[in-house]
Amino acid sequence: MINLQAGFMSDCDILNSIKNCQMRIAPYDEKKLTPVGYDFSFSRFIISLKTKSFQKIFMVEDEMYFILKPNETVLVLTNEAIWVSNEIGGTFHSRVSLVTQGLGHVSTTLDPGWQGQLLIPINNLTKKDIKVTIGKKVTNNGEEIFEYDSFITLILYKAISPAIKPSCKKASRYEILKKIMTHKKSSRYNDDVSKAVADMELEITKNEIDFTKVNSQNVEEYMKNFDKKYEYISRQNDVIYNQVINKATDKMTKNNKFYFVSIIFLMIVTVAFVFGLGYVKTELQWMSTALSTIMTAVYIVSIKPIRDYLEI
Repeated sequence: MINLQAGFMSDCDILNSIKNCQMRIAPYDEKKLTPVGYDFSFSRFIISLKTKSFQKIFMVEDEMYFILKPNETVLVLTNEAIWVSNEIGGTFHSRVSLVTQGLGHVSTTLDPGWQGQLLIPINNLTKKDIKVTIGKKVTNNGEEIFEYDSFITLILYKAISPAIKPSCKKASRYEILKKIMTHKKSSRYNDDVSKAVADMELEITKNEIDFTKVNSQNVEEYMKNFDKKYEYISRQNDVIYNQVINKATDKMTKNNKFYFVSIIFLMIVTVAFVFGLGYVKTELQWMSTALSTIMTAVYIVSIKPIRDYLEI
């Protein structure tokens, strides 16, 4: 076994640490390994601090993205999870390609002994909307797959001596997400998001891997269990997002049927009045008043469904 000296870890050091079961990344992608660290990518689990719910995501052709409004902040749960021994720590650094668009620089740490996904904040420091690409559909060996884009780099360091104080931060920081979901100004559609967060937290805690019990006889089993657990959770994050958004859309459509019917009816009446005015030779004051009243009604009944749509 190679005994790493204290200091910055290169790609070779990271590969040796993975091989010697001193750290683990799941799902692991060799393309994300860099000379200075490892790139972590987006998942669809992105929470807006403004709406206290899922950030609205768009899929246009082969590209998936979201729009970050000026001075808005979102929390991104990374697609990958990582475990490091008590001899390894790290720092996170924003990708230059994102910072140059106007996104804020991220600076946070990875504690020795950490396991789980990472919760990373991204904020828009500009006065304009910023389009943030989450990932794209690509073709791999003739098969179409979806690949998430990297947005932050983890630089790892080998400690001079092992840390003895355990990390007080919970895996994947679900306690932060739960606190946001219970905010009094949270979205009306966040009940399902709150349940999703609680379910994922339960999934992580009930199957938490105690790496303090790892020894030479069971180390391979522990590493495989870690891979299996977090590859499953990574897939579930996408499933949960789709389920919550689809349910919110169905709920919005069902709750707003009356409003949609009313809008259509009032629009038909409005068109009829407009054509009627065109055929009347003398302007009738009552028709102008009626038209104004109808247009006001259309505006009023449109507020609720439009607001509900924007909250999804």
